[in-house]
This record gives sequence, structure tokens and C-alpha cells, in this order.
Amino acid sequence: MKIRQLETARALAAFLVLLFHAETTLQLEKYFGAPTFGALVAGNSGVQIFFVISGLIMYVVHRDDAEGSLAALAAFARKRFLRLYPPLWIVLSIVFPIIWSNVFASNAGLWDYVAAYLVLPAESEKMLAVEWTLKHEILFYALFALYLFHRRFGLALLLAWGVLGSIAAPFGDRGWFLAFLFNTNHLLFLLGMLLGRLYLDDRWWRLPIGLSAAVGLVLFTATWIAVWHGYRDEHVTNLGYGFGTFLVFADALRLRTYRSPPFVELLGAASYALYLTHYPIVSLLCKIYRRTGYIDLFAVRLSYFVVTIVVCLAVAILFHLKVEAPLQRRLSAAWKAPRRTGPAPA
Repeated sequence: MKIRQLETARALAAFLVLLFHAETTLQLEKYFGAPTFGALVAGNSGVQIFFVISGLIMYVVHRDDAEGSLAALAAFARKRFLRLYPPLWIVLSIVFPIIWSNVFASNAGLWDYVAAYLVLPAESEKMLAVEWTLKHEILFYALFALYLFHRRFGLALLLAWGVLGSIAAPFGDRGWFLAFLFNTNHLLFLLGMLLGRLYLDDRWWRLPIGLSAAVGLVLFTATWIAVWHGYRDEHVTNLGYGFGTFLVFADALRLRTYRSPPFVELLGAASYALYLTHYPIVSLLCKIYRRTGYIDLFAVRLSYFVVTIVVCLAVAILFHLKVEAPLQRRLSAAWKAPRRTGPAPA
């Protein structure tokens, strides 16, 4: 089932994260030391959009999977593996020699490399900064797999993880691992699953279309403005962005004839490639800019900012078209190909 609104949402989420990293990196003291577009410090909200999208997609795609079926569970694991790991491994293998050579003054140890390649929890990301989000995704997939195997038990566990975890998240110094396990972001996956249920069962609350989206936009915008002006309680902002996204999607998914513009469709398809590739490119470009000299003018900062965005988009789209998409087609075909159990026919 193709939900066309999701391509727009994916494109928007990935683009927001790109804008966030371009803005926050360029304004570091060691580079320009001044903002280009200060409001973009709230562009990390793209992460919360991604989490809601993920919960929605998982529910819509797998709701009708046979409960308790090991074959269905294996198919779910295979799809998730092929979607996430091969492109990630390619990007990490490009970044690895740079980190290893200490060009970026990294203090990464053995566990950092292992955790990065296997997408396992780590105290900090020393190879690929954005990978922390994938580790929350993998945790969600593990619990969702339990839900697929046993609906009642899995749903109870998901609810406890998302709801109780969000309640407990703001309290106390729990250490990095407990902070990873119990995080307000996890509730957003459940909001996405609820959206999936509403979408498939066509159970929309009886409100005029546009009202839910308007309330969601107000909530999302208010959270954005608060972050822009220095509010830093991530537990609150995660929920503000998440519930705002939920309310906007609740209306957007009712537009069954919606179609994304062609470039937005392409960027949505390339969103994972953009997510993986943009941060190393931003970091590299900033180092190049620093070596070329810098005049403290807004026009100069703006030109560097635009160049950074264009280069990151171009690399991501090329990576998607020439590497990610062909690789996943081949791997999927190879995985599904029948295996011979005897000698080849003469």
C-alpha cells in the first residue's frame, strides 16, 4: 500500500535535519562563529517526524502479518535488515578510514566501531553522528517483532515502553543506557502506529478536515519557536514535535488523492541516503571553507550555506540512485531466489 503523503513527510524530515546540521555546524566558533539562519537550530524536529513515520509504516505494512508465524517474523527482519544495514555499512566504510586516521581528532575505541556497524547502543556516536536515531529504530523494531509474534503481549510491552518510559524519562540521573531505553521519543513510534490504525480502519474523529492539522501546526510551531529562543528540555520538545506531527498527519492522511511533486517524491525516496551521507559532507565542507579564508559578511555565510545544502542533496540523490536502490534490488532478489538443494541439471 503506497501512502503518498509519506514521501513528502520523509523528504521534509530529512531536509530539516540537513538544515539543522548545516546551520549548527557552520556557526561553530572554529568555523564562522555566527548564525546564518538562527531559527534552523530547531530543525532537529525532523527526527521526531521520522519516528512518527516509522511507527505508521510498520503498522500499515505488517498489521495483517500472521500472528505467531516465524516465516512472517523472518520476512519482517529481512526487510528491515536490507533497508537499514547495507547502505549504512557503505557510508561507515567510507567514514572509517577518516576516523581511524584521526583527521577529525576522534577518540573512538573498538566498541564504538562495533556498535556503529551493528547499530548497538553506545554512550556517544563517534563515527556517524546521526546514527543514534537508528539505534532507537532498532529497539522499536525488536519490540514490534514481539508484537507481530504475540499481539496482546507485544502491544502491552510497547505501551509500557512508550508511555511509562516517557513518564519516567525526565526524572533522575539514570545513566546513558537507561536514558536510551526509556526516552520520550519512543512514544512517537506508538503515535505512528495509532495513525496507521486510523488510516487502515478509516476511523477519523468527526472534526472538519483541516482543524486537526491547524492545531498540530500551532503546537509544532510553538515548540519550534521555543527551541529557537533557547528552550532545551528535550523531553517536552520531543512530545511537542511528536504530537504536532501526529495531528497534522491525522488530517493529511485523509487526502487519499494526494500526490507529491516529482522532486519531492525523489527526495522522499532518497531520504535515508540523505540522512546517512549529509553529516560527513557538512563536516568536510566546513573544513574546506575554513582553509579558504573567511570574510565576516552575511552574504559569504549564506553562499557557503547554500553550497552545503546543494552538495548534500546532490550526493544523497546520486547515492540513492546509483548505490542504495540498485543494491537493495539485487540483495532482495538474491535473498528471494530459490536455493538448489541438489546438483545442477545437465
